[in-house]
Amino acid sequence: MIIKLLKNNKKLLILIVLFVALVFRLAIISYATHPDIFSFASWGKWIYDYGTKGFYENNVWVYEWPNLPPLLNLIFVGMRWFYLFSLKTVHLFDYYLIPSFISYNLPGWKDWVSWYGETNYYPYTFLPNGYIICLKLVGVISDLLIGWLAFKVAIKHLSYKSSLILASLFVLLPFSWYLSTLWGQYESLVALFLIGGILLLIKRSFLLSVLFIAISISIKPTSGVYLPVYLVYFFSLRPKISTFLISIFLVIILIITTVAPFANKDLFTYLYNDIYPKVFSEYRFRITDHAFNFWSIFYPSGVWLSSKNILFLPASTWSLFVFVGLIIWSSLIVIKGNIKNVLKGFYLMGGGSYLFMTGMHDRYFFSAVALLGFLTIFYSKLLKYWILTTLLFFFNLLYSWGYPIFTPGQVWDNSLVIQISSIGQVVLFIICLYELGLLYKIRRG
Repeated sequence: MIIKLLKNNKKLLILIVLFVALVFRLAIISYATHPDIFSFASWGKWIYDYGTKGFYENNVWVYEWPNLPPLLNLIFVGMRWFYLFSLKTVHLFDYYLIPSFISYNLPGWKDWVSWYGETNYYPYTFLPNGYIICLKLVGVISDLLIGWLAFKVAIKHLSYKSSLILASLFVLLPFSWYLSTLWGQYESLVALFLIGGILLLIKRSFLLSVLFIAISISIKPTSGVYLPVYLVYFFSLRPKISTFLISIFLVIILIITTVAPFANKDLFTYLYNDIYPKVFSEYRFRITDHAFNFWSIFYPSGVWLSSKNILFLPASTWSLFVFVGLIIWSSLIVIKGNIKNVLKGFYLMGGGSYLFMTGMHDRYFFSAVALLGFLTIFYSKLLKYWILTTLLFFFNLLYSWGYPIFTPGQVWDNSLVIQISSIGQVVLFIICLYELGLLYKIRRG
């Protein structure tokens, strides 16, 4: 009967896949947490307790100083509110319903309630388990929505079975759940709005697309590398002047509503003098920062700043040449139109930037990896290379953090491992470009 039900209701199958992925994430969500999320939690708590004014100016922090854009910090405080609301709900539920029913049938319930709301996540911190979990839920839900989005795109071009398999890979391969559920990072949220914005623009939903892209960049500026190509594609579709003006208005409104609550002076002066130096602080501009990319082949420690001269020019200047070249190449692809060329152009821009520009951190590859997954819908031969790319990307994350295999003394310590892995990721990228038909001369030669 169950098998017959599943055959007759195919929508139920994708819901089951997403539900299984959710249950798996919830089962491991409290097993480990990267120290980064303690900073996120402390920022959200500070804003909740004291308000937004003075947040970026405050110079007393237990963990890292604020170095993320205002919108993401507003999300952190939103999850602080959600955590406190959920805690009240749990206590209310516990007080009125549990004593008469569940406490006798659900062993450990009382311990869980205490663990969720009162026990410190790690000793000597002020951060309860429940708050950390709520912060991670944003990335967890984003993972699932990307998987659902991949399914919705795939079902228009592939069989139901193939679409289901692809969605399952998106939500079950470790590159996604390791970063969101254990590490606690928000790259999947950035990728969700980025890819959503690209797909909306393909459908000519200009205003919603612009809003999605603006939100993606406002969450983490790392997705800004896609902006030049996005603008080229946007104008290639010849939107009405009114659409363009409304788009600018929407971006301005987003900036005002997210930055104004923090500002104690002129908005753009505050952005430049108070927020920009923290978000783009100098330490971020290493030649490479724990990334398996081209630069790590030659500088595996990644400690040199990108201002160091290489062949008579600063590495950052070579990086700028790469960036301009990628914009031109990617733009020539996206203006051809159709979803395949658009996705190819954005993958080239994102993957090429990560692998050949300076200042790249391990996590910045996530959106490009996700875009490559969408391209497997149209290029089946890419599937095996995409899976290999995700696994090597996962190893990059694993090797950067260490949990649960490497000790702190081993993390980012073996130059040979870094160099071999970096060569592997660069070679995989070149193979993918070949399979996408972007290396014509090599293919014809």
